[in-house]
Amino acid sequence: MKLSAPWGAGVVLGLVQRLYLPEGTSYRGTLRVVQVANEGSLAFVSGLRTLAAKARARQIGFWEEVPMTLLCQRAALGWVDLVSCKNQPRRRRWAWGLANPTRGDERTAMATQAGPTLFERA
Repeated sequence: MKLSAPWGAGVVLGLVQRLYLPEGTSYRGTLRVVQVANEGSLAFVSGLRTLAAKARARQIGFWEEVPMTLLCQRAALGWVDLVSCKNQPRRRRWAWGLANPTRGDERTAMATQAGPTLFERA
């Protein structure tokens, strides 16, 4: 799964447990999370604010405990299990339910082929 920065980091840190995407899938299992560059600085800053709020709600010191390099890194960051995918007709989106996030170092994450590339969100 390719996600723009900082959303890939949010997934492997466990701050994002549901993604709303325009496509659904019947696949269930482990997905490799690859973070790609974010095209707009405004979208990146907005993403950081959203993730910081999610961390604050869980009493995690986002700015103190999460390395900025992880939030900006363009690489395979780890894995997550896709456990559900439900159509949300009102939103015209699919809700991808995520669980069991695992961070990996870049070498390990790139070497492992865990699941297919189901969706690219850049």
